[in-house]
Amino acid sequence: MQQLIAEAARKKAESNLKMARAVIRSTLIAFSQDTRFEGPEFRDFRGKLITTVRSFRNEVAGQGAETIEFLDDIADMSHWLGFLEFLNDNQPRAAAEYLAAAAAACKWIAIAPDDPEPRSRMADSLVNAGNAYYNHQRLADAERCYRQAVATIESVIEIRPQIANYRRVAYMAHLQLASQRRLFGQEAE
Repeated sequence: MQQLIAEAARKKAESNLKMARAVIRSTLIAFSQDTRFEGPEFRDFRGKLITTVRSFRNEVAGQGAETIEFLDDIADMSHWLGFLEFLNDNQPRAAAEYLAAAAAACKWIAIAPDDPEPRSRMADSLVNAGNAYYNHQRLADAERCYRQAVATIESVIEIRPQIANYRRVAYMAHLQLASQRRLFGQEAE
């Protein structure tokens, strides 16, 4: 009986997460089409959205089974939270959310090792975490993220060089790492 109750709770949590992800994604896409969304007049709104989404994600994250779909939802929500924190100039929290997205993608990789998508998502989140660290003057952490992103996306490019989004992520990872190294007088790799 307890197993049935637990299974029902898990399914409800996964369903709620999927619905919340869809609402959050459509809301953010709609608002981001307004040129003012990234400006100071939306700061309070973004803060309220961050609080609500983070609370929901944290509550649901521990209740679902770590399936591909569930980890995809967690990674996506965490990535959006990182973006919102980045816009609100909270670089440490942005980095933490991007790293949470990368961690969810890493778990996804463990479940589907031949799928290049979670590697691409992980690399993209790591580049963004690196950017947040860079903006917060945590340069060693930024470089570590960029290096991990480059290593992660290179394995994807080797098997799927024709996918434009994977090439874009690889380009950004290499660009950010090279830019940081040049800035500090080191040879760009």
